[in-house]
Amino acid sequence: MRRASGGQGSALDPLGPKGPRPQTDGVWGLSAPAEGPGRQRLPGRRRHLFLPIVLLATLADAPPALQPTHDVDITYKVPVAGGHDMAILQRFRYSASLRRQRVDLPTSGNWMVLDYVTHRMQAVRDESREVIDAPVPAEPPAAAGAGYRRLGTATVAGRLCTEWQTRDTNGQVTITCYTTDGLLLRARTNDRVLIEAISVSEAPQDPTIFTAPSHYTHTNGGP
Repeated sequence: MRRASGGQGSALDPLGPKGPRPQTDGVWGLSAPAEGPGRQRLPGRRRHLFLPIVLLATLADAPPALQPTHDVDITYKVPVAGGHDMAILQRFRYSASLRRQRVDLPTSGNWMVLDYVTHRMQAVRDESREVIDAPVPAEPPAAAGAGYRRLGTATVAGRLCTEWQTRDTNGQVTITCYTTDGLLLRARTNDRVLIEAISVSEAPQDPTIFTAPSHYTHTNGGP
């Protein structure tokens, strides 16, 4: 599988002119900036920096754990729609003690931290030493009638997970695969994979990686 570049100036750059915006397409993501000089349109209806948090409620079966219960470091591949077997690698790290997650594109120098306590996020660009601070909803909206229906089990990245059928906020059927300790290993529709883990480490995470450096310039991206 080929890897798509996520470097600065690409359409995958999470720090566009308008800053980060949370999306509700089954998982949290950041919109890429609009195309312009030096920016290439990626095929597909939408381009995201995916965050592995499913945004659904109104339960049918007892819900899976949707948040890790311990520190974890997961590398995902995110297929590029229409990209002829191309994928973006994305790294997800979580601190259980801080209740913060960090997501970054390993080759871009851009990353984001979401704080589940304060319901704020920081979108960080290392090259320009910029940080955009913005709020995220404490309770994201759910699709009407959305719920979880247990389907069975699967093995992803060498780990057993349970597949759950649900709907994203656009009403599209989505199948997620969660471990019993709250690790999202895969999300897919009936005909394509949205995100899939390729490696998982449960090593303790350094708490300093979940905060932007203090000397970076901050911009307020919301109330």
